[in-house]
Amino acid sequence: MKSHTIQLSTTELTDILQAYNTLKTFLEKLISPNEIYRDDFLKGLQAAQSELDTGKLEEVKTFDDFIR
Repeated sequence: MKSHTIQLSTTELTDILQAYNTLKTFLEKLISPNEIYRDDFLKGLQAAQSELDTGKLEEVKTFDDFIR
């Protein structure tokens, strides 16, 4: 596959991100995550949410925090 380089202004990038978020919000109302993602991904997502809810995870604020 051929790759292409594009340049976007800050305004264009902002517009693209807004369009992406609009589509994402719209599709989330129509399609259940169970229809989009595989079971193993959903289980991992649920486990991560559970760890967040119970405080088992620490917020990463720096790269040094991440690599520890």
